[in-house]
Amino acid sequence: MSKDFHAEPFDEETKLKLEIFRGYIREWLPVFLAKPTFKIVALYDFFAGPGKDVQGEKGSPLIIIEELNKYLNDPSKPQSPDVKIKLFFNDEDTHKYMELKKAIENENVSKIFSIEIDNKDFTAIFKEKFSSIASIDTAALVILDQCGIKHITQNIFTKLTSCSATDILFFISSSTIRRFSGEDCIDQYFPGVSRKQIEAIDPGHIHRFICTSHPKTLRSKMTIQPS
Repeated sequence: MSKDFHAEPFDEETKLKLEIFRGYIREWLPVFLAKPTFKIVALYDFFAGPGKDVQGEKGSPLIIIEELNKYLNDPSKPQSPDVKIKLFFNDEDTHKYMELKKAIENENVSKIFSIEIDNKDFTAIFKEKFSSIASIDTAALVILDQCGIKHITQNIFTKLTSCSATDILFFISSSTIRRFSGEDCIDQYFPGVSRKQIEAIDPGHIHRFICTSHPKTLRSKMTIQPS
């Protein structure tokens, strides 16, 4: 459960997740960049990692930058000049934070958008950034994943889903839930999900079960991908 997958090459499941993520970002951007419906479009990755794996395969922060650059540099894409674009990346691990800074410095970053990188505990940085996320002038995408599962409480989800223009993309490892269901490490995050229930479900459908078994307040904006 505590294995650091950034210390090894991304496996095929992670690469698939990142391709799904890339496609999501590609479709999400024009929804908010084409018209000045909101003054600010902001993407928050609170568990950003070092930016790439040990073989240079791009992770979520660099994929966001790459897709945003492609969109902004394509004259055929509708773009409102009145929209400010902000990216925020955080990782509480100092080594990953430093690696992420270096990785982003090596990217060809457009001057049209701003990037802020931080190295803080999630609880502290979420409290600091929440008012910006919840602003009525901002359309936000908040990215959460397995690395931060211990921090994503019902209170956090309730706050995020109360925002009028905030989308949440939360990747959870359904294979981890299947493997460790019934143990404290899973029960504390998914109370009421028993091992007996999980064992009765086809492995390919566990992600659907988790979505439907979670409280409606969490389920409304929650995306769980099979892994």
